[in-house]
Amino acid sequence: MHALIVDPDRIHQQLFFDLLTQRGWDVSLSSNAAEAMGILSGEFSPTLMISELVLPDMDGLDLVGFLRNQTGGKRSAVVICSFLNGEDEIRRSRSLQVAAFWSKPFEARRYQESLSSLVERSETVVEDVDLVLRRLQISKSTYTELIRILIEEASSLHLRLAALHQDPQGVRSLLISLRGACSSLGVVNLQKLLTRLDQQFEEGDQSGFRRTLVELPREVQILENFTRTSLAAWK
Repeated sequence: MHALIVDPDRIHQQLFFDLLTQRGWDVSLSSNAAEAMGILSGEFSPTLMISELVLPDMDGLDLVGFLRNQTGGKRSAVVICSFLNGEDEIRRSRSLQVAAFWSKPFEARRYQESLSSLVERSETVVEDVDLVLRRLQISKSTYTELIRILIEEASSLHLRLAALHQDPQGVRSLLISLRGACSSLGVVNLQKLLTRLDQQFEEGDQSGFRRTLVELPREVQILENFTRTSLAAWK
């Protein structure tokens, strides 16, 4: 696995370098967007890119947009790590399928837990589909259609949550309903994310809730890719 770290601060570069190389990652370092774009302009697509939001020559999210337009760039997991973590930044991150939004100062244990979750999510999308079909006693075509419905509901989740911001019971009902659907369909990763959202909402952890919500578009994209490849191959 190869990671690209983009941060103008050499101290944070080194901290991330040590965190990742100790766990077997190959790591490239960049101090600005121009260097990073030079690396990304070739055939290289990192498994993971961690970028500061405020770079000396470009907004970090603009760099993410550049990555997404490169061959293979849509498959890269992206983490923004910055002192800035306002609503506008988090909202923009969603549209670019940023996998996580980490806040500085550097916290190795918390970052590693999140990193392990990102790697795990990239490896497991759903349970053994044949087992799920036997449990549900439905056809493959019906299962595929139910997955498509789940994708539609998950894609509009943040808009539906915004409409329910003054209705706590409605928010919990929506999250629990989607968690139940994921559980029945064997959609592992999305269910875990919804469980975290539900726990953070119940605990009143608004900052954590917003950061977790940033990860939703990437989870939906992974599920869509699974539908287009593995499920489509059944037809």
